[in-house]
Amino acid sequence: IAGVDYTANYAPVINDVTWRIMMVAMIALKLAGKIIDVETAFLHGDLEEEIYMDCPEGLAEATGQTISNQEYCLELKQSCYGLVQSARQFWKKAIEVLTKMGFQGGYPDPCLMKRKDKRGIVFIALYVDDCLCIGDRKAIDSLEQEFNDNGFKVKVDEHLTDYLSCEIQKSEDGKSLT
Repeated sequence: IAGVDYTANYAPVINDVTWRIMMVAMIALKLAGKIIDVETAFLHGDLEEEIYMDCPEGLAEATGQTISNQEYCLELKQSCYGLVQSARQFWKKAIEVLTKMGFQGGYPDPCLMKRKDKRGIVFIALYVDDCLCIGDRKAIDSLEQEFNDNGFKVKVDEHLTDYLSCEIQKSEDGKSLT
């Protein structure tokens, strides 16, 4: 019950102005870009409260037990799809992992993170499980392995042709986007 069993369910997402500025910076500063999608993102969040669910139909038959679905319930140990809290819990886990990877930020946009190291600079914009990454080629090329090393299986789109249902087309000379 909202306000009784849980309170925080809002998950911030990158502001549309912020990611558009990132696209302009990518062109103006000749930075590389890619989109990293975290697979099964909502299964990564850590629950902060006790959550129980009804036993799904067929559980007794599948396990060979003679229990009534009305008699028992299941305690969730990890976030899952369908929970109101799932998006927020994933966002918190993503920020935790990015911080562990050396990223800083969150101000003024809580979903914009940056890291500068010997490989160069990289910016990551979070929109739920889609990460827009721009930066020096070496810096963004290492991200897929780093995400995997930190427990996130990811899918990478090197072509940067679509982000948040917006089609992105780069001019032939690479000096503009539409």
